[in-house]
Amino acid sequence: MAELRVMPKPLVRQPDRIDNLEYLRDFGRTVESTREDVAILNGVRGFAAAYMTKNVNIEWSFGSNVRKLPFGAPFGVEPKGAHVDPSGHIVFDEAGLWSCTAITRARSTSYSGNDGVVLYLSVRRPDGSVYDELQDDKQLANGSGSLILTAPFLVPEPGYQLHALVWSGKWRWFDGGTRYSRLFAVKHDNRLTNPGQETVPDESN
Repeated sequence: MAELRVMPKPLVRQPDRIDNLEYLRDFGRTVESTREDVAILNGVRGFAAAYMTKNVNIEWSFGSNVRKLPFGAPFGVEPKGAHVDPSGHIVFDEAGLWSCTAITRARSTSYSGNDGVVLYLSVRRPDGSVYDELQDDKQLANGSGSLILTAPFLVPEPGYQLHALVWSGKWRWFDGGTRYSRLFAVKHDNRLTNPGQETVPDESN
C-alpha cells in the first residue's frame, strides 16, 4: 500500500512593516505613494487657516479706501500643502483645486460717505500681482454686518498666495480675532482641468 504523505502548505510571505520595499514593489507601489494614500485617508489633501491679528480701519488706507486684511495668525490643525504667512495671507505650497473662504465683520463709525462695502478674495502670484479674484458687494448703510465670500480656485503653481481685501465707501472698522474673522483654504485635487472662461457675452434675444 502506498504511503500517504501530507505536503506542508507553501509559506506566504507577510510584510512586517508597511515600508517593506520588496512587498510594495509587488503591487507597483512606493513607500512615498503609500504614505500619501494613508495621509489622504487620515484627512484632507491640503489645509491652512488663519484669523486677523488686529482690527483695521479704512481711515488708514491712504486715500484708496482699500485695506488688506491681516490674516497673520494660524488657526486650527497644522497646515498641510499651504502655510500662513505672518504678513497676513496664506501661501499655497501645492498647485491644485482649492476651496477658499474669507470672513470678517464691518463695523460702522460716525463718519458719512458711500454705503457700499466690498470683500475681495484674491489669488496672487508670488510677486503680488492678481492672478484670479472674486468680489462680494454689499450696501450696509449706517449699520454693521458680516462679510463672507467662498469660491474654488485653480492654483497653478506653488508659491501663489491667498489674500483678503476690503473696500469701503466710508470709514469703517473691520474686525478680526477668532470671533469675527477667518481665512482658510481646503485642497480637493491636484488636477488643473476646466479653468473656464473669464468673461462671457451678454445674452441676445
